[in-house]
Amino acid sequence: MIRIIYCNSAIKINSIYKGVYKMQNLESHVTHNNLLDVSHFDMPIKKIDNPEIYLENDKGEFELTRMDNQTVVYRPDTMDILGRSRSKQYKIVEPTELYTAHAKKLLEQTDLPLSDVIVDDYIYEGGRKQKRTVTLPSLTKQMNDGSKVSMRSDIFNSVDMSWMYQAFAGAYRDLCRNTLVFGGQRMYHIRQKHTKGLNVMSTLKSVAKTFELFNENQE
Repeated sequence: MIRIIYCNSAIKINSIYKGVYKMQNLESHVTHNNLLDVSHFDMPIKKIDNPEIYLENDKGEFELTRMDNQTVVYRPDTMDILGRSRSKQYKIVEPTELYTAHAKKLLEQTDLPLSDVIVDDYIYEGGRKQKRTVTLPSLTKQMNDGSKVSMRSDIFNSVDMSWMYQAFAGAYRDLCRNTLVFGGQRMYHIRQKHTKGLNVMSTLKSVAKTFELFNENQE
């Protein structure tokens, strides 16, 4: 059994000191035009069910505590713990799998103008949180002031329970995680907790369908 030991902000695995991995506080952002390139989100993620954790008591002593029906998520390359322990009902959405599936759903819409697609990939806090924005400059909506806004999709995810899963699609200039969009129209949005009831593929299918319907109405 793997034991995770918290000790004065240090981490030990199987009683071997591994040191402290300091999470990056600054966001990392890349822009490209390859929908299937998800390398920016590539990081190993593992989980331990019913972990044994050493907790420090009031006397400064460490007591081994078994956390039944709990899961700890961590990076095996750095041994960094990704958020606090959580219920075993928590559903981990792997970033690379998520954004690859998102790309494939859009590519299935063969009539979409994807030749000039713009992809913006963001990771936050060493990969704990992720966002991908896909913009189609050739697919636009004209605003009341005569300006044009491009069709886009934004997918938010986290592996540390800090963000709920969210998927947006519409023609807008900007948005907030609190579901508001600015300078345009939100045509599809879903916001769900990472539980076993979360059907990611269904949400991505709806995103792609929103793009398809918008494209058909433009023709």
